[in-house]
Amino acid sequence: MTDKIILTVIGLEWLIFGLIGLISPVYIATLLDMQLGSSIGYSELRAMYAFFACMGLTALLSLWNVKLKKTAYLLFCIVLGCFLIGRIISFIFDGSPTQGGIIIFVNELIVYALVTVSYTHLTLPTKRIV
Repeated sequence: MTDKIILTVIGLEWLIFGLIGLISPVYIATLLDMQLGSSIGYSELRAMYAFFACMGLTALLSLWNVKLKKTAYLLFCIVLGCFLIGRIISFIFDGSPTQGGIIIFVNELIVYALVTVSYTHLTLPTKRIV
């Protein structure tokens, strides 16, 4: 039951934000207080948000395809782990984060903790009572 809640929430969150960023990079950039100054910036943002939409879709599809569940959790573990490392390095080199940066960091940290615990739970061997 917990898996269904986690995968539904993160799946919808990432799919919706992914589609918003894919369709309207200007809106998502404004929402995140980012500045886009070139066409490659729009392209990069759209590419990233297309990937985020696919991550969300993977999480949602794993609700019906149990074999996909481990893959979805692992995908989120890897991506969010990398995001957290990058944000921490940015906090060190670029100075104090903005309020928006802290909110994004905390959101990613919470989702990372949830998916890591869920993935670990799925991959641990279970004891068999004989």
